Amino acid sequence: MDGDVKRWIAVACVAVVAVATTAAAPSALRRVEAFRIDRVEIAGAHYMTAEQVLAASRITRTASVFDDVEQWRTALLRHPLIATASVQRRLPNTTVIRITETRPVAFARTPELRPVDATGRILPADPTHVDMDLPVIAADARMDARGQVIDRSIVRTALVLSRLQELEPVLAPWVSEATPLSDGVRLVLRGPAHAEVLLPYDVDAARLRELRVTLADLATPSARTAAVATDSISTDGLGSVTRIDVRFKQQVVVSLQTTGTR
Repeated sequence: MDGDVKRWIAVACVAVVAVATTAAAPSALRRVEAFRIDRVEIAGAHYMTAEQVLAASRITRTASVFDDVEQWRTALLRHPLIATASVQRRLPNTTVIRITETRPVAFARTPELRPVDATGRILPADPTHVDMDLPVIAADARMDARGQVIDRSIVRTALVLSRLQELEPVLAPWVSEATPLSDGVRLVLRGPAHAEVLLPYDVDAARLRELRVTLADLATPSARTAAVATDSISTDGLGSVTRIDVRFKQQVVVSLQTTGTR
C-alpha cells in the first residue's frame, strides 16, 4: 500500500472519529444536572395559557436543553390551537417556545357554542379565559370524532368569516350572526338597525372593499370622515338600511326602510 493511500485512510479515520465524538456530545451533556431545564419561556400565546402550551410541548421536569427540540415542536403542532411553533435552547437551562395560534373565526352551535377556525375545526379555546368577540353561525353543526364540522355550508360560512377578518378587519367586529344560505352567507350587523349583508361564498377582496366603502358612504358625514382618516366606520347613520347585497359582481344593492315599515 503506497503512502498516498495510507494518508487518505488516516484522514478518513480521523473524520469518522470526529463525527462520532460530535454526535455523542449532546448525549453526554444530557446527563449533566446543570443543563436540566428549569425555565421555559413562552411567546405568542393568547387563547392558550402558558400551562397549556407547556403541557402540549411534552417538556418534562427531567428534560435537558440538549434533548432533541424537534420532538417538542412536533408535539406542539399536534395541538389544534397551534398553527406554527419553534423551540430554541438558551444555555444553560432555558428553553424558548414561540407559537402562532390558530385563529377562531366564529362560534358554532354543537349544540353548545364552540369556537371554530376557517376550516370548520372545533378549537379547544376557553371563552372564560380570554374574550372572544365572535359572530355566531346560526345553524346546528354536526362534527366527527376529530372535532371537524361535517356540514359543508357551515364550513363555507366559516371560510367567508375568515376572509372578512383577514381582508377587512375593520368590518369583522360588526358581524353578530352568520347564516348559511344556498348561494352565500347572510350576515347580521350589530347596531340599532341590525341590517343584513348578503355575501357570496366565493367573496373576494374587491367585493369586501365595496362593502366597506358602501357602509362608509351610508354612514353619517362625520363617520365618513373618520372612515377615511382612521379606517373605522360608525353605524350611527345606518338606521334606515335593511339589506346590503354584495352577491353580484361590480354591483351593490342597498335596500332602505320605507316609512311605516321595517
